[in-house]
Amino acid sequence: DIDIISLHPKIYFGLGNCDIGQVLDAGNMVPSWIHSGGAYLVTGYVIPEGSSSYQHGATKAYFCLQDHYSWATAFMLGNCSFVFDLANNTPGVGSPPDLNGSGLYGDPAIDARIPEGAGYVYDTILYTKELIINEGVERDTITFKITMNKDGKPGYTSKWGYRSPIYLFPFRIDPDSIEIIDTNADTAVIMDNFVLLYIWHQGQADLPIGTERWVTFTAKQITGIKEIEIDQSYANRITLFENEPNPLTTNTTIRFFMNKKSKVTLKIYNSSGRLVKTLIDGKMNAGYNEIEWDGRNANNEKLISGVYFCRLTSGSVNRTRKLVLMR
Repeated sequence: DIDIISLHPKIYFGLGNCDIGQVLDAGNMVPSWIHSGGAYLVTGYVIPEGSSSYQHGATKAYFCLQDHYSWATAFMLGNCSFVFDLANNTPGVGSPPDLNGSGLYGDPAIDARIPEGAGYVYDTILYTKELIINEGVERDTITFKITMNKDGKPGYTSKWGYRSPIYLFPFRIDPDSIEIIDTNADTAVIMDNFVLLYIWHQGQADLPIGTERWVTFTAKQITGIKEIEIDQSYANRITLFENEPNPLTTNTTIRFFMNKKSKVTLKIYNSSGRLVKTLIDGKMNAGYNEIEWDGRNANNEKLISGVYFCRLTSGSVNRTRKLVLMR
């Protein structure tokens, strides 16, 4: 039970370890990293990894190499690309020998993504994407286009290289209504929630900067989808970090994170479960918060050495940490 929780929520990306995504019991890597390691999302292979690490590489491609999708979305799009390449022998060397599976654990709604702007490794992404929609009476005419921002290979290049461009629609379309009108891609795949352009294969020269590839199609958007009610245990996510210092002799700092402004209580209990002091009882802002505790009770009396517990509560969500007081 390692305890390396930090103030920066993490994604654990298991590399170099086959089967790291297998969950056979509570002692495996996935629950350990989520429970004790501060990881909000964990990605790892669930069976022995192949030589190409296709799925891991595809997640990286759509996460930060050629796109800025969230980690969970990049994982999903990477699998869409994987299925396409397997079905069509498109990498140029036959189907990827990496026929294994990678699992994603955690809350896929967490918007974990690489920030855009100067100073980041992949600041200039490979291409710019554009979606143009002309509304019609029965069907809409939709064009998806990419424009190369630099010379490059927008397709499967290597384990950690690029993949085919994919655009995730902000809506869903009726798959039976799709009709391709025009494209200059080798192959265009249009599904109910994404479009993929196969526009480069191994052995082909780089597509020059400014090159455009597109597909135009007609389709009917699906409307009237019932909004899903979000589980409040996810919507009201809170994290209580270990106090510093711990053990404490005089003062200690207690830090916690909330993803939205809400009413919270932060209370100190002794080892018998008796409340000794309430540190917070009210609304706190979203983000990181902290408060000092001086090892005293509600009557401002010094507490004796021993084990105490700090409990953070927001709605139905509770988080508890052990504090050791040494006089």
